[in-house]
Amino acid sequence: MTPIPCLITTLILWLLVPQTLLAKVPQPELHKVVAVVQTDFPPTFFRSHNNGQPQGFAIDLMNEVARRAGIKVEYVFGKTWEEGQQMVLNGRADIIPDLTIDETRKKLFAFTIPVETLPVSYVVRNDGQVNGLKSGMRVGVMRASIAQVYLQNRTDIQVVPSDSLEKILLDLLAGQLDIALAPAPSVVKLALDSGIEKHIKVLEPRVIEGVRAMALRPDDTELLQRLNQAIDQFVGTPEYRAIYFKWWGKPRPFWTTEKVLWLIVFTIALSGLAMGCWRYASVLRLNRTLKQTLTDLEQSREELGRSEELTRSLTLAAEREHARNQEILESIHDGISIMDRNYRILYQNQRLIELLGYHFGELCYQAYRHSDEICPGCPLEATFRDARPHTTVTMFDTSDGQLYFEALASPLRDDQGQIFAAIESIRDITERKQLEETLALKQQQLEEINQSLEQRINLAVAELRHKDQVLIQQGRLAAMGEMINNIAHQWRQPLNNIGLIVQNLQLSFESGELNAEDLDKEISHAMDIIMHMSRTIDDFRNFFRHDKEMRKFAINSVVARSIEFISATLSSSNIKVSMAAEEDVTAIGYPNEYAQVLLNILANAREVLIERAVTEPRIFIDVTSENGCSVTTIRDNGGGMPEEILPRIFDPYFTTKEPGKGTGIGLYMSKVIIEQNMSGRLTARNVGDGAEFRIEV
Repeated sequence: MTPIPCLITTLILWLLVPQTLLAKVPQPELHKVVAVVQTDFPPTFFRSHNNGQPQGFAIDLMNEVARRAGIKVEYVFGKTWEEGQQMVLNGRADIIPDLTIDETRKKLFAFTIPVETLPVSYVVRNDGQVNGLKSGMRVGVMRASIAQVYLQNRTDIQVVPSDSLEKILLDLLAGQLDIALAPAPSVVKLALDSGIEKHIKVLEPRVIEGVRAMALRPDDTELLQRLNQAIDQFVGTPEYRAIYFKWWGKPRPFWTTEKVLWLIVFTIALSGLAMGCWRYASVLRLNRTLKQTLTDLEQSREELGRSEELTRSLTLAAEREHARNQEILESIHDGISIMDRNYRILYQNQRLIELLGYHFGELCYQAYRHSDEICPGCPLEATFRDARPHTTVTMFDTSDGQLYFEALASPLRDDQGQIFAAIESIRDITERKQLEETLALKQQQLEEINQSLEQRINLAVAELRHKDQVLIQQGRLAAMGEMINNIAHQWRQPLNNIGLIVQNLQLSFESGELNAEDLDKEISHAMDIIMHMSRTIDDFRNFFRHDKEMRKFAINSVVARSIEFISATLSSSNIKVSMAAEEDVTAIGYPNEYAQVLLNILANAREVLIERAVTEPRIFIDVTSENGCSVTTIRDNGGGMPEEILPRIFDPYFTTKEPGKGTGIGLYMSKVIIEQNMSGRLTARNVGDGAEFRIEV
């Protein structure tokens, strides 16, 4: 494809893609991880002698995988393999970028999918004296490596661990070691870089086929999943191979200088032998070739004629397509221009000419800004640098005043995928900028209003809190009135009994049947009744005593005590109470206030049952626990509440009773006690043939 059709195709694709898809996608916040690497294990990872930063195959690999996974990596050094592994396990680091997998490490770490294989082999001096591991040898290994684990049970050899692969190689060449068990590619690469590759030899077969991956803590499953996805996409790509060859080196070519020389000698000898045969055969072949060439020439002439006709047709179609694309570009309301990599203007549509003038062939920063340097923040410069679309907002001073433009630059590629130019669209956003400035001013005014409003709200809240305290006090007075009524019911029967005792004493005295023993007995009975009435007074006084501190209390006992307080009143109205309670249901709060809530709800249920003259009035109380909370439900069979008033029953002063028969603060006070004072929840609903209140604390 020629550059012009390629340019036209790119323009068409740009026009067909929605502008919103070309906008810069906001980058998500990167997840930070800490990677631990060794200081001296080239070329996998090592500390640079120049700047002290980590370098190596695993570093480049980790950076590329992290970029694809949306992760930011911070590197720290561990002196040994063992120290690096401990740093990950105790949380000082999150990942080891490249670690050989074995059964022991599988129990300690979670491994990603493999990133490379690293064979571990025996390495000896290239003097022919050692061809394998034997008893009594001194064997060099990397400390805490799989090689050390592999040899740990060999008692007939001396394992010499080291923290540096370079030290192992130097000790081997110096005769301090008889043999080394180490990653063969790492040893060979280090020897090549040091120019001593002819002095060592890697023995076959391989001892361990080391599969290496990134190691994490087993509980870091989210990071493991993200890394696996990125590794699966990256390993095997050209970028991966480039990193691999950068650090491990490309495979040695098959054709060495020695092999080429031998091939030349063999070829010359063979050529001399074949020259005679070739000379004879060539004459025959040339004759046949000449005849075939004449035939092919005639066919080529015919093909050329057809090709010329096809070329004319394609050229005409391309011209029509070019005219159509030109018409599309001219019809776009945004200003469109194309600049090459030298920032020279190759094209302007009519809209851009109207906005900024005709400048074909000029440098864009000179034409538009009258500057000799590239504009700061230029989107074209960013696009040429990273091959991605870039957007910026710029301002121009014109005769009409300051105009704001939004500029979007996108790359244009040739047949080989190389960027040869960039297309830039210019949109006038002056009106939008003015609206943004107006919005900022309005927002500032709104903030000033909010500050004033906050002061008024604080005053209103303080007033509401005062009113709440008044309502709670009124609720307590109303509850005390209800309790006085309950005391009256509680005392009616004992007072009747005392009256009967006095009458019996009078009759016995008048009949002459009264003696000292009967007198003591009746007096004792009367005193028991009086003591019971006294205890009732104490119980009611303790009931209204305000709890100073929240404490743990048994829901069952508070419910039972509340029923006992109101039992006489309920019995006088033939209302039966059924209670079903789980054992050991407790809550943290104020037990007396909790009992006040129960009495308010029971009193309302009693009034409804009496008012509606229910044939068999019943109240059902259930005490259970759900999800660590106590749940008490109070349900009656009084027909329930109208749905239209159900959302308002907890409002202050709301009541359906006649004037003088209710204050409308009992349920409001109950909701304040449960939800504000005890951080619980009080709700109501209609169920079956009555209403149900649910208390959760």
